[in-house]
Amino acid sequence: MSSTVRCQAALLVLLICTAAAAPAARAEPASLPSEARIPGGIALIELPSRRIARRATFQDRPVLAVGRTAVVAIPLNTAPGDYALKSGKREYRFSVSEHVYPESRITLQGEKREMVDVPEERLVRIRSDHRAIRGAYATRDENVPLLRLNLPAEGPWSSRYGLKRFFNGKQRSPHTGLDIAAPTGTPVYAAAAGEVVASDDYYFNGHTVIVHHGGGLVTLYCHLSERLVEAGATVEAGQLIGRVGSSGRASGAHLHWSVSLSNVRVDPELFVDPEVRAAQSAD
Repeated sequence: MSSTVRCQAALLVLLICTAAAAPAARAEPASLPSEARIPGGIALIELPSRRIARRATFQDRPVLAVGRTAVVAIPLNTAPGDYALKSGKREYRFSVSEHVYPESRITLQGEKREMVDVPEERLVRIRSDHRAIRGAYATRDENVPLLRLNLPAEGPWSSRYGLKRFFNGKQRSPHTGLDIAAPTGTPVYAAAAGEVVASDDYYFNGHTVIVHHGGGLVTLYCHLSERLVEAGATVEAGQLIGRVGSSGRASGAHLHWSVSLSNVRVDPELFVDPEVRAAQSAD
């Protein structure tokens, strides 16, 4: 083979390899959530190296690193101001802006009224539920998950993240999920592949499924009428895991969907395709 032919062959191989690699590089931003540096939001901070990103912490919590990007989950109770992302002895400053969430007033009637004024005999169960749910949310490994999630159910978004909630006129914890209104029995699907880390019936949440997707990304699906997977099961993206209901502290049939990253409950909308979000806002 002549040197000219060898050069042409090498060039062809190089072009093929470059063409194959290019789409992956372009696709990387689509694997990240949308950024919103507000309480309950996400900060995307580009760091000098992958090693620095992997060692990063925020408020003493490990931060998920995607390449050189630190994906920082901002707790809902964070005050506006300047904060530091830490990696070893280095600090990387960023700001959290003020954001005022609206109020939501919900009326529970009949037997569900006791979920506002809880009988003392229910407190032991409630504490046990909280421990189980906290443990599921704390699940973490070193895998890097896909951070663009599928919607778990069809239906209008009836209550958004961050609402200041009042049940029967009494203020309770803020709303840390996205509610999707749908009739009882509507299919509920896994937002991404992962492992079921909890599947149980809780006092406030009702029938609930919790899935860990890797890297401390956890999704919760609650108020179900039916759970179709058990703890320990592996699920694929789009797999049927339950059906919409009104179990627990719910005034009507809907799916409550929460997203937790680094054990921080953040706005699920940031993990949904922006075009899907825009369509919901238009409706």
